[in-house]
This record gives sequence, C-alpha cells and structure tokens, in this order.
Amino acid sequence: MYAMRLWATRHARLLEAGYNIFDPIVKALDPLWRGIGYKRLEKPFVVLETWTKGALFDCQMCGRCILRASGMSCSMNCP
Repeated sequence: MYAMRLWATRHARLLEAGYNIFDPIVKALDPLWRGIGYKRLEKPFVVLETWTKGALFDCQMCGRCILRASGMSCSMNCP
C-alpha cells in the first residue's frame, strides 16, 4: 500500500488531469444518474471512493478532504 501512496504522490499531475477529464463526463451524465436515482447510486460510489482514496492516499474519509489542494497527499490527522 505504501508503494501505491508514493506513486499517487509522485503522479499527482496525472491524477489531476484524469480528474479534469472524468469530471465533465460524470456531470454530463446527470440525466442518467437522475433516472437511476441518486440514493441508489450513493452506496456503490461511496464504496468505490473509500477503497480508492484509502489505497492511494491513506484517506480516513474524515470529510475534510484537501487532496486537490495538497498535491494529492492527505495531510489531515483524522481520528
């Protein structure tokens, strides 16, 4: 896991570029998300987010995320 965190920190620009490409696509699919229902989609997205952010950034899901501002390294001391 530590190697994944180092990779994520070293390739923060790549991750940021991927986010900038992926974000408008997700927003454009809003009619689809509304049709399925946000409440139905919330649980799978939270599971995916928890796993991804935990593996790449050692995120504790504290709700005070500053990954974009901190170069993709979690500097929070979550309980």
